[in-house]
Amino acid sequence: MCLVGMPEMHIDPTKNRWRYMIDTSYYGGMLDKSHEDFYRYIMMYPALAFFFHCTWCRIKDNDKDNFLAKWRVPAEEA
Repeated sequence: MCLVGMPEMHIDPTKNRWRYMIDTSYYGGMLDKSHEDFYRYIMMYPALAFFFHCTWCRIKDNDKDNFLAKWRVPAEEA
């Protein structure tokens, strides 16, 4: 288990209460916080868009979007 930037646990449980939901990048300084914000709020959207694009391309390449074609009635028969 790696707890980078986390203070040590104290024997007294009342002194450990402040540790819950702590922002660990606060201990790393301004650069750690700016990198966390950059990757969480800015790079997340291009990464999600790239993931959905790759998923869509694999669906099209494998012809998974055309799975109802064998039941499709041609236009002249309908």
